[in-house]
Amino acid sequence: MNNSANSETTNQASIKSLTKVLQILECFSQRDANLTQAEIAGRTGLPRATTHRLVSSLRDIGLLEQNGKRDTYKLGMKLFQLGSLVLHNLDLDSHARPYATQLQLITDENTHLCIFDGAQMVYVERQAMNSSGNTMITRIEAALVHCTSVGKAFLAWQLPPTLINKIISDTLIERTPHTLTDGDALLAELRLTRERGYSFDLQENELSVHCVGAPVRGTNG
Repeated sequence: MNNSANSETTNQASIKSLTKVLQILECFSQRDANLTQAEIAGRTGLPRATTHRLVSSLRDIGLLEQNGKRDTYKLGMKLFQLGSLVLHNLDLDSHARPYATQLQLITDENTHLCIFDGAQMVYVERQAMNSSGNTMITRIEAALVHCTSVGKAFLAWQLPPTLINKIISDTLIERTPHTLTDGDALLAELRLTRERGYSFDLQENELSVHCVGAPVRGTNG
């Protein structure tokens, strides 16, 4: 009985440690690419001693990198390696890239393929034209769910609406004056999206940029 109780306690402690590690990694963004330990502690609510211990461990295994002599940290290349492995295992070459390329050629517009990672949309394929007319491919970039066409196309068909309600209960960040920051307005927009079969981003994520999104359905709908 004691061994079982000790094992359960150890498992719970391990889960808590992993949760803290994830909190630290999720502190970073494109806008806040470099953070001090004090800033990380403030954003996560973790004690400074705990933050120091976890940040040091993450640095030692390459998930964080220390910026030279400066007391700031950034996401490490190990994360890029792991992310690239995830993308490789998606097998985009045979399943997605031909269609993304064809759509880009037909429309002469940038084409994005995204997946939901549990909190945001992640671009796993981007087809765009450069100045010489050649197709360029850029990978790994995140986007908010509530103010992008890809995000709204994903949300509109999430039933039951547990995920939608969670996103609405969080702060809907105002990216532009056109961003829908009211939960009821977003729900109404998602209903319209389901009715017409596709979504719009009308300068809601970036000024002067308009996008159309649609879900890619599997065999289960």
